[in-house]
Amino acid sequence: VTNHAIHYESIGERDVKGKAEAVAAWKALRVAGLVGGRLESELRHPPFFGREREMRLLKDELAAVESEQRARLVSIIGEGGVGKTRLGEEFKNYIDGFSADVYWHQGRSPSYGEGIAFWALGEMVRRRAGIAEGEDTARARTRLRTCVAEFVPGEEDRRWIEPRLEGLLGLADLPPGGREELFSALRSFFQHISMRGTTVLVFEDLHWADSGLLDFISELADRSTRSPILILTLGRPDILDRFPTWGSQHRNSMSVRLAPLTGDNMREMVTEYLPGVDARFVERIVERSAGFPLYAVEMVRMLAASGDLEESNGEWTFHGDLETLALPESLQAVIGARLDRLDPTQRSVLQDGAVVGQSFTVAAIQAIRGDDAADLEMLLRGLTQLEILDIEEDPRSPERGRHRFVQSLIHEVAYQRLGRQDRRDKHLSAAAYFESFDDPELAGVVAGHYMSAYDATPEGPERNRLVSRALQGLTDAAARAAALGSHSRAENLYSQAISMSVDDDQRAGFRLQAARVAEAQSEVERAIAYTDQARA
Repeated sequence: VTNHAIHYESIGERDVKGKAEAVAAWKALRVAGLVGGRLESELRHPPFFGREREMRLLKDELAAVESEQRARLVSIIGEGGVGKTRLGEEFKNYIDGFSADVYWHQGRSPSYGEGIAFWALGEMVRRRAGIAEGEDTARARTRLRTCVAEFVPGEEDRRWIEPRLEGLLGLADLPPGGREELFSALRSFFQHISMRGTTVLVFEDLHWADSGLLDFISELADRSTRSPILILTLGRPDILDRFPTWGSQHRNSMSVRLAPLTGDNMREMVTEYLPGVDARFVERIVERSAGFPLYAVEMVRMLAASGDLEESNGEWTFHGDLETLALPESLQAVIGARLDRLDPTQRSVLQDGAVVGQSFTVAAIQAIRGDDAADLEMLLRGLTQLEILDIEEDPRSPERGRHRFVQSLIHEVAYQRLGRQDRRDKHLSAAAYFESFDDPELAGVVAGHYMSAYDATPEGPERNRLVSRALQGLTDAAARAAALGSHSRAENLYSQAISMSVDDDQRAGFRLQAARVAEAQSEVERAIAYTDQARA
């Protein structure tokens, strides 16, 4: 009855006091599901090796947060495929085993949509309030009001926090006060939650985040001196190109660089992942993977899908020729080779999903393809069985029931293998789909799809016809970013509109808007330059 919540390992039969015959015994290995035993994923994860030090650090930081009753920030930085996401998952499983309440929040910064400000924070609030994606506004506001009432006891505080959270989620206009008041309301909301129990905020794919989100994280860490909040950020080294001191700029923060696993750790992982397999096969995988667990996992999945690697009664056998086994040189290459072996229709559906994003609904794919929903469900189920996609099953998640790529690198490689014409057409279909929701929170998503379609279109009349739609998407996204107080993001979007526009009057208007958001950042000289150019 507990095997959906705990992973076990058989240790054979044991003599037990009070039993005439030996009974089967099992060793509990780790927590595998959500609280209450709800199964989080059907994926067969490889064993977790070589991150004992990092896990111990996270556990120690959580204990320090609980004992000191103040916020701490831990930044995990590592290359794609080195194990950041898995470390976060194992930490979540560790916390799920607690009897005391720990309030977990998780949000991702998407790689698409240049105007998406504070998306990860919106995900966290939606998940806490139980607001499903696409839920009608009235019901979403009711759920948010109920959530705020549950955690914020003071009526005056509730009246101040709730409308600002509504503005963040696009359920209402953001009240006056700009970014400072939005940050203050969000900070107060999470601090009130932490009064009920230790609170964890996990920010994934931070390398895609805008500077405004990083400012919020820094402020939360600095100003939550009496709140037990652990902030965990996961990102690639790219973030250090923009923010060289990220993760080590506060007294109560630390940055951890996640190095590739050692050969011994990789060997243990592959051996336990594939019990019974030839040791020479293990060595080939370990040698080529260079300490990146995802490489080994993707290689195993590809060989299993092709039939070269088979499991029988818990034992694995490699049927190919080790002497002629050609292993791709890079992680991206092995993912690409795996995708190339898919059925063409499966591959096409997967690429449609990659255009939509890291996660997607059947309805979104249907809008791009026009296929029957039941047929798409069957294709997506096959991709889930191949461990390329997974399904979000957490009932607390606004994305429950959505399909998602098991790893962001798979999403990126699937997208990169699209031709320009296909990429253009699919982005236009996706833009029209998201536009149909008339949701201000999706303004950045719509703009991202129109800009991607524009970039994928060669010079000529077809590209010129896209300009007006791309400009509308950019200005809508810029207005949304400015409304949320993300002025640097808004200025960047207006700058793109300026460079794309072919009409002088229109360009002058964009420059005046850019001047306003530059002034809002106290960038007076830049604001004057925009204004002078508009006047000229």
